[in-house]
Amino acid sequence: MGNFIIHPDNLDFSLPLELIAQEPLSDRSRANLMVLKKADQTLSHCFFSDLLQYLNSGDVLVINTARVRRAKFFGRKKTGGKVEAIFLEPLAQTGKGDGDHAATPLWKVLLRPQIKLGETIDIQFLGELTIAARLPDGEYVCGLKSDDAADKISSAGILPLPPYIKRSEKDPRHERDLSDYQTVYSSVDGAIAAPTAGLHFTNELLKKIEEKGVQIIPLVLHVGWGTFKPVSGRLADHKMLSEKYEFEPRHLAALYAARKEGKKIFAVGTTVTRVLESLPDEKPQAVLRGETNIFIQPGYKFRWINGLITNFHVPRSTPIALTAAFSGLQFLTQAYEEAIRSGYRFFSYGDAMLVF
Repeated sequence: MGNFIIHPDNLDFSLPLELIAQEPLSDRSRANLMVLKKADQTLSHCFFSDLLQYLNSGDVLVINTARVRRAKFFGRKKTGGKVEAIFLEPLAQTGKGDGDHAATPLWKVLLRPQIKLGETIDIQFLGELTIAARLPDGEYVCGLKSDDAADKISSAGILPLPPYIKRSEKDPRHERDLSDYQTVYSSVDGAIAAPTAGLHFTNELLKKIEEKGVQIIPLVLHVGWGTFKPVSGRLADHKMLSEKYEFEPRHLAALYAARKEGKKIFAVGTTVTRVLESLPDEKPQAVLRGETNIFIQPGYKFRWINGLITNFHVPRSTPIALTAAFSGLQFLTQAYEEAIRSGYRFFSYGDAMLVF
């Protein structure tokens, strides 16, 4: 990293491969927690369950209750080559088909490796997928010849884990991932990536937090694949993909009331932070639904949060840029160097930090 961010190189670091966690600890709350105190620039080490001692009665903890949906399938090209497909969303049908035949339903899909236009892929459980177009962001428009495709995707797909979590097609851990890669409070289906800072919470820890007088406020941000999209070129030129969020009126009212009363607001994850920092200063009167593509990087002035709970992120990524904006880049550099020396586990299934 560096002293002033003008390029993704300032967000880069070398990480031994063995520190990339491939599965979570059996007890989520026993993950390491590094505590970064901005006031005196000190680092300390504890377990995630010790988070309780840093929260006080009257504080607010904001969580993202988005649930990761099954969306990933394996397939093969006509040549026999393997393909991974993540189904993002169905697209409005514009064609009418020929004669008595309806047009093939279209889907927005991520494919790995890249596929040529016009190629067809045999997708396990679903059928034949035809590549119709490639969009500027790297997504594909594909025709899927499958009855009840949406139902089949939601029942037969596997969770779309980040690419740094290695799983073969027949890896037995796919079944465990169905619960491991969800927060214990996930409830609203629709994300294709987990709000991973929340993976460390257990129901027991949440109960203790509430018993201490900490108010827990939920929101929903359906995390998209853009969370994995690396930053290239200048940070100022990077464009975040839009993601949908939603607040219930009572939760929104509680959040604005807490802010007005000057309570400390702790965001669980960069997803929560981006929603909060996208909110208007005046409270909306009804259910708040919207989209955010806010890209928070060093130099940003935070309006909502007093504390951030987050994981150790991928180099050159938007989450590490956001964390650096809140902690200060030099302090975060020190923390990451300490984490690597201490053998912390990195990324989605890894350890956590608290910055305040």
